[in-house]
Amino acid sequence: AWIDNIRQRLINCTFHLGLAMKTSKEMKLQLKFKSLPYQRFLDEQYTKTDIEKLAHCLFEKKSIKIYEIISIDAFVEKLKEAAAGMQEKQWLICRGHDMTSVLALILSEKTGKNLNRSIVESNLRLAYEYEHFKETDLYKSIIRWEEKSGRYKIFR
Repeated sequence: AWIDNIRQRLINCTFHLGLAMKTSKEMKLQLKFKSLPYQRFLDEQYTKTDIEKLAHCLFEKKSIKIYEIISIDAFVEKLKEAAAGMQEKQWLICRGHDMTSVLALILSEKTGKNLNRSIVESNLRLAYEYEHFKETDLYKSIIRWEEKSGRYKIFR
């Protein structure tokens, strides 16, 4: 079933986008990542990113002459090099908003309903229970910090 590999599909669709943001920041390219046209650089089944198309989308949104800093081909090569060394850390590079945007596209296609990132994120928040959060490392870390500080309480 299509749902079986949804996590890996989301990673495959957003990993290079996260790398592009990281690379843009490191190189001070100031690329714009808001309101991206995901359909232009994702394959039709929403299983992977076309890196060249992604680079073109990002460079089109840039107001300064980015080509004076780096060519699209060089940027694509940088992304491919970065990806080769990060295969074990893909989940850490992907951005949540990109994942929920792609999930909205997938669910819209499967259900025939017009869903967007906000709707998906809202429903995910509603489905996430406090009991689930209490099992996370983040929750445990906050509790340890509360105990150590003695002054602050996040969870009452």
